[in-house]
Amino acid sequence: LKASRELPDNFARRDHAEPAVNATRFTALSPDPKALVWHDKAEPGHISEGTLSVHLDPLDGRSPKLELEVVMMFAEIQPAPLGPLLVHCGGPGSGANCALGIRGEEFDGFDVWSISQRGVGRRAEPALKCQSSKLPKECPKSGCQISDFTNCSCALLDGMAQIGEIWADVDPQNQSQVENLLTLRKEWGRRCAASSKFQLDGENGKRYNFLEYVGTELLAQDIDAMRRAIGASKISIYGLSYGTFVGGLYATVFSEFVDKVVLDGNMDPMPRKVVQADGDAEANDKFIAELIADCTSLPSNCSLAHPQRDYDKVVALARAGNLSAPTKSGKQFELTVGMLMAYLQYESTPNSGRGYARATRTLAKLLSRDGREDAVSWILNGYCRVQGKATWYHYDICVGPGHTMRDEEGPGEGFAESYIEQCAVWGADQAGYYSVQDAMRLWRSAARDHGEAGLAAAIGDIAGYLLWPVKATPGPPIGSPTVRAVTIGNLFDTSTSYHWSQEMRRAFPAGSMMTWQGVGHTMPSSGPGYNEGALTRCRQHLRLYLQTGLLPLDGMVCRETKPVPVGL
Repeated sequence: LKASRELPDNFARRDHAEPAVNATRFTALSPDPKALVWHDKAEPGHISEGTLSVHLDPLDGRSPKLELEVVMMFAEIQPAPLGPLLVHCGGPGSGANCALGIRGEEFDGFDVWSISQRGVGRRAEPALKCQSSKLPKECPKSGCQISDFTNCSCALLDGMAQIGEIWADVDPQNQSQVENLLTLRKEWGRRCAASSKFQLDGENGKRYNFLEYVGTELLAQDIDAMRRAIGASKISIYGLSYGTFVGGLYATVFSEFVDKVVLDGNMDPMPRKVVQADGDAEANDKFIAELIADCTSLPSNCSLAHPQRDYDKVVALARAGNLSAPTKSGKQFELTVGMLMAYLQYESTPNSGRGYARATRTLAKLLSRDGREDAVSWILNGYCRVQGKATWYHYDICVGPGHTMRDEEGPGEGFAESYIEQCAVWGADQAGYYSVQDAMRLWRSAARDHGEAGLAAAIGDIAGYLLWPVKATPGPPIGSPTVRAVTIGNLFDTSTSYHWSQEMRRAFPAGSMMTWQGVGHTMPSSGPGYNEGALTRCRQHLRLYLQTGLLPLDGMVCRETKPVPVGL
């Protein structure tokens, strides 16, 4: 006898969204009104903001509805000759406005669009970031605490060092500081996950924790909901940084709906917490090695007379508490080794290479007794800032965006960022449960294998998402034998290890890889001033691929023709 079985309504299948007959043909200009609404008139050559409606759980039609921001720049000719192209600028945390920064002939003929993923953006409800902070009128005699600056349940606990993407404000070699950070981090994660703003009720009375539904696997499904809403048979993807993971995952799960894919500055295609921490550590050690090597090979181009010795001396000064600046009350406020490493990592990120020069100039000032206080103050102002005030100076405590978990203004340039979006998304994407003892074993291993910069980066990762309390909802390992993706890697990228770009290339065997010999995060969109010719050639090949589908030669190297400016 032939057995038969009815499939449940919410049975997950790859082709569930493609009806046999589509009586109504939706387009980018005239989308499915039940799923996508443009807030202004959609016209060729114009930009529209819109709202995409999705269920919290795509397989549960009675789960709460979410409204996600989308922005699309419509092609001059409609329908767009090359179809829709999703641009994701990374993060996690980049929003729908990412599309507004996209320029260049390579994007002609596309409807270029971006999306604010769950919990991200101006209209996100609920929002992952905290929505408010405050300034205390005065500090008690015992001193101000983090809780004096915020009431948010996802702000860090009192006594907890500030954390950010790939950094933490502790001495990375100090076991007691690291263990205290991780112990408090564990408690913080539990409190944040239990926050009332993340508890949502469905139509059937079921209670949902929003943090269980923010992973990249669900973002891929939201992207496909957008594709269906605009009636597109295929979409192209341009992913930068974490956007490579977004694009790579979509191209894996929905490979039959993918046209062209560019993945620039790649995440590991097999997301693993320990591997990500180790990759970030390796990349930051390589940055310091490259910086010192460039200085050593061209001493006339560097602000450090003895690069390796000077770097080591600045680290030793910070560890001894000898890098400090006076607060308003007259106290000396110290710059930690962790914050020094955070600052150097920040300068390594610009793909123009100009951060290398500023890093060596700052190191030289920290060595000089005359310039030391100004340099320390400048770095502290970038990290310790709330509501426009330098907290270290006015309140004798460093409180910043990595504490309040929101964007903060302050004097001068801001170096710190809210870390909650990365913690929540990477915590959802990567499997594995760790205790504080497990995390400390990883720290001891990293301390053996890495230098100061690498160890500091690993601690930022470990504190960020290894201890995240919400159970993971990982997607499949990234890869497709049919998608002809172009992967791009920078040799000296501190945010996404070059090795990960190689692994991403292997995940898409039908594609090809380009390597940029320069520095910073992702390939520059235009010449940074010292290597215009090399970048022009790379961009020509990228334009040809996006416009025609012709892959660049696999293994193509965009050769650096001039050294990175490292000072003076």
